[in-house]
Amino acid sequence: MMAHHCFNRPDDGDVKYWVEECIRFCDDLFTQRLGIDPMQITYVENPWSGGGNAGPAVEVIVGGLELATLVFMNLEEREDGDVEIKGIRYGEMPLQIIDTGYGLERFCWAAAGTPTIYEAIYPESVEWLQNESDFQSRLAQLGDVDIDALLSELSRLAGILNIDVGTDVESLYNRLSERLKDRGIEVSVDQLKLVTEPLSSIYAIPDHMHALCNMLGDALVPSNAKAGYLARMLARRVCRMKDDLGLNISLAELGSHHMDVNLDMRGFSQTREGILTILDLEEQRFHEMLRKGEAAVNTALAKLPKDAKEAPDETLFRLAEERGLQPDMVASIAQRLGWENLTIPCRIRGGYGRAKRTTNQGCSQIQSEVEVGERRLARYDSQLLCRYGSNSI
Repeated sequence: MMAHHCFNRPDDGDVKYWVEECIRFCDDLFTQRLGIDPMQITYVENPWSGGGNAGPAVEVIVGGLELATLVFMNLEEREDGDVEIKGIRYGEMPLQIIDTGYGLERFCWAAAGTPTIYEAIYPESVEWLQNESDFQSRLAQLGDVDIDALLSELSRLAGILNIDVGTDVESLYNRLSERLKDRGIEVSVDQLKLVTEPLSSIYAIPDHMHALCNMLGDALVPSNAKAGYLARMLARRVCRMKDDLGLNISLAELGSHHMDVNLDMRGFSQTREGILTILDLEEQRFHEMLRKGEAAVNTALAKLPKDAKEAPDETLFRLAEERGLQPDMVASIAQRLGWENLTIPCRIRGGYGRAKRTTNQGCSQIQSEVEVGERRLARYDSQLLCRYGSNSI
C-alpha cells in the first residue's frame, strides 16, 4: 500500500491542502503521469469510519478496478454528534487528516492486464507451479472454453459475491456457473471446480510464501503462540496445499524459489540459510503432526457415520485447540481414513479464527484485584504531545 498523509489544523490557521487538492493530485497522477484515459476513471464517494474516527472518502476506480482510496478524516465519535455513519454518531474534530491508499500491486495488475492479480505480481511462481502440478492437463478437459476469459469473469464476479461465514459452497458454485452462462461462458459446476480448486492453491502458495518469508526474514520464529502461531499456520497451510496439488517439492524449495524471484532480502535480519532451515523443520513438524493426528481424528470421529458430510463444530474446534489440527487438515485426514464425503463449511473456516480472537480478548480483559487508583487516557488530552509520564504498577 502506497500512501501520502497530511495533518491540517484549521483552528490554528495551519491548512496545507484538503479534499479538492488531494483529488486533483490523484487525478494528475493517473492521467498525466500514468497516461490513463480520464474517461476510464470513476470517483465514488463512500464515507469511511473506523477506530473512533470517520470522514468523507473517495474510491478511485479505473476500468472497474479500484486503484486508490482517498480518506479525509475530520470526525470523531461523539454521542451528541450531528453526523451519523453506519449507525454511529460523529462530530467535527480539530484535526483534518488526509490518509490515502494506493494499491501498488493493483497498479501492476492494471498495467499487466492479466486475468488475476497473481499472474501480475508472481508470474514466475504461478507458471512454475502450474507446470509442476500439470495444470494444463486439467484445462484440456474443459474443451473449447477460453480459460483467460473464464478467469477474467471469475475475478469480476468474486468482487460482487457476498462470501461470508455461513456461505454454502455448493450454492456459491451454482451461482458462479449461472452468472458465467449469462456472460456467454458455458461451464458446469464440476468443470468449474476442476479449474478453481487447484488454481486457488497455485495462487495462494506464492502469496502465503511471500508473507512467511518476510516474517522469517524479520527473525520471527514459528511457535504455537502470538505472531509465531501465524507463521506456523502459514507454513502448514502451504504444506497442505502443495500436497493437495501433488507437488513433489519441499517447503524449503518453495521458499528458495520465492526468495530468488520475488524478494529483496537486503533488509532481512535472518539469513537465507536460516530461513530454509526453519522451513525444513516446520515441514517435518507438519508431517509429524499429521502422523499423530490420524489417531486423534480417528478417535474424535469414531461415532460419526462414514458417509457424513460434516463433523460436529465442537469436535473440529477441540482438535484445533488441543492438537493443532486446523479444520481443513482434519477433513484431509478424515477423507484418507474413510470419511470420503467430509468437508468443512465456511462457517467453521471463519468461526475458528473469531473464536480464537474472542478467547484472547477475554483473557486480556481479566481484571486485577490490585487497587490502582484513578486513571486517564493522557493520549487524548492532546494529540500533539510526544512524551508522557506515568507510574507503573
